[in-house]
Amino acid sequence: MKADYIIVGNGLAGACLAVQLHTLGKKLVVYDIPSDNKSSAVAAGLYNPITGKVMKKTWQAAVLFPYLHRFYREAEHLLQRSFFHPVGIYRPFITAGEQNDWAAWSANPDDGVPVELTVAPQSRLAVNDPLGGLLLPTAGWVDVASFLNAVRSLLSREHRLVEEPFRYDAVRLAAGVAHYGDIVAEKIICCEGVGARNNPWLAPLPIQPLKGEVLIVEAALPEAPIVNRGVYLVPHRQPGFFKAGATYNPHDQQPTVTNQARQDLERHLKAILRIPFRVCGQEWGFRPTVPDRRPIVGQHPRLEQILVFNGLGTKGVSLAPYFSHTLAQWLAGKQSLPHEANMNRFYPLYSN
Repeated sequence: MKADYIIVGNGLAGACLAVQLHTLGKKLVVYDIPSDNKSSAVAAGLYNPITGKVMKKTWQAAVLFPYLHRFYREAEHLLQRSFFHPVGIYRPFITAGEQNDWAAWSANPDDGVPVELTVAPQSRLAVNDPLGGLLLPTAGWVDVASFLNAVRSLLSREHRLVEEPFRYDAVRLAAGVAHYGDIVAEKIICCEGVGARNNPWLAPLPIQPLKGEVLIVEAALPEAPIVNRGVYLVPHRQPGFFKAGATYNPHDQQPTVTNQARQDLERHLKAILRIPFRVCGQEWGFRPTVPDRRPIVGQHPRLEQILVFNGLGTKGVSLAPYFSHTLAQWLAGKQSLPHEANMNRFYPLYSN
């Protein structure tokens, strides 16, 4: 069987890339085990053009955020599924000084990112916000699990999804193509997240797992806007249930939930909510992070048939659409790869 590309992994990176290449009419074969997508499956799916306490745009916000709106809307149409929710994020103020800082910033927002200030508590949100807060109307969330399932359904209908482990040792590279079983493909594109550490072609790359845990809680809260202050609350599956998170633990490598994470998240919830809540569950996942906090996109330094799309870290929802687009366009010979995300920055690690 001939294919243009084999994609290994159907987390956020692989799924966005599959949508891009499918739209271009490319023939794909995607290898994926759903249980391997722990990071994408438990992700809250937040996207936000403003980050940190210093009130700065996220990296490449001017291109990432306009593009992600278009991508997810078009993907909803293609996949006939609703998963994109541009509902805004509400961030309560903690101090009067913070309120003043945001007021000054909003008078001349960084590169035109709109914000809305309120100095009155928002009683309908049932949160502790005596000083009011900040609404970021250009933020929102993506139901990542629904998006991934929709992509899987598309691939399954077209008999392009193989739910079995990909065997790197079964690949034979020859004359500009890759042979894998009865498949002959132009390229193999590796999108395994932290699973890349088991990929012999990608072993030198500094992809590190960053563990995150979330709680599933029941509370009488509105579903919009999203509340995010020390902990976020994002709708989860059915009305009245929310995903609350997330922790960031680079030291814990155990594939399980922890009591410490639950205690930390419950403490943050009690600080932000004025109403009771009930913890119904707890989930964990490992985000694939890179020391320079930039994605890894491009071609193996010695094997032209092997490509990588990885390292999305904590911002996969906002990074995956644009960088999957750049990779798809690069494959089509229509543009170069962005310098800061290009795989070639790690070529020296392959020198030995």
